[in-house]
Amino acid sequence: MWELEYSCPLITFFKKELMTSLYLNCLLSISFCTAGDADTNLPLARLSASRNNYERRIAAELSGMNPRLSKQAANLLAKALNDPAVRVRRAAASALLQTSGRERLTVPALAAATSDEDKTVRILSLRALQRMGVLAENALPALTSALNDSDFRVRAIAARALGELGRRGASATTALASATDNSSEEVRLAGIQALGNIGPHAAAGTPALVARLEDESSAVRLAAAESLGAVIAMPELAVPALIESLSDSNEHVRAAAAHSLGRFRRHAGGAVPSLIDSMKDESPRVRSAALRAVRCIQKRPLVFWQNSHER
Repeated sequence: MWELEYSCPLITFFKKELMTSLYLNCLLSISFCTAGDADTNLPLARLSASRNNYERRIAAELSGMNPRLSKQAANLLAKALNDPAVRVRRAAASALLQTSGRERLTVPALAAATSDEDKTVRILSLRALQRMGVLAENALPALTSALNDSDFRVRAIAARALGELGRRGASATTALASATDNSSEEVRLAGIQALGNIGPHAAAGTPALVARLEDESSAVRLAAAESLGAVIAMPELAVPALIESLSDSNEHVRAAAAHSLGRFRRHAGGAVPSLIDSMKDESPRVRSAALRAVRCIQKRPLVFWQNSHER
């Protein structure tokens, strides 16, 4: 227990600035919290119920010191997310971002905090949900709503969090497709990558991905080309667009387009002539991707190209 004094600056601060009895009680409270479900009469619980905003904030910070939450700490942090003091709510959201466990207790509170009036609380809560991945599935409605937030950073993190849900985030496809047309490049990029992470279950987002192949940002075009190869839907729409991207000014986009065409297999048969032309690309990356794509489409070694090359 006493090793905490040397590993945590917050404990050192307690020792210097607060009464010795409070310092010792907080150490004792932490030691109990690390052992499992703690009694609600512990000093930490009493500190979290203080009328003093500063003390409640310290209680929230202490509750998140253990990487693995106890039941008591999870309940305290969930309650702190509704605290009237914004600094207490920030401390609680930050603590949950750095800990894990007890998601059944913390996810509902974090989901509610995504609509907090304070931008920092919203961002920290969304990042905590993003970190939880599929364990935050019950927060899907809140994450989808956050895509319409007034702050672009909140919208981008919400999209990333939805992407971490994988196929479980399929119901947010329409909202994510709309996010790909956002004025913020960061939001567009996050929405595109989220659709790719959802995969074939995000087939309805294919038109939005195709549209982003014409984006002014090469990073967005690259993400769109990659995501089309992950969603693998609507070949009649995606394949012609990817063929056009084989002539993109950015070599990474061209290589991603070739790779994604290979993912469509026989449905991309019409792309073979263009891919063969791409084997003469100045970029080794593109040439290699084009060769692999043709092999995937034809499902056999590209003997014709090899013989022609030897000539």
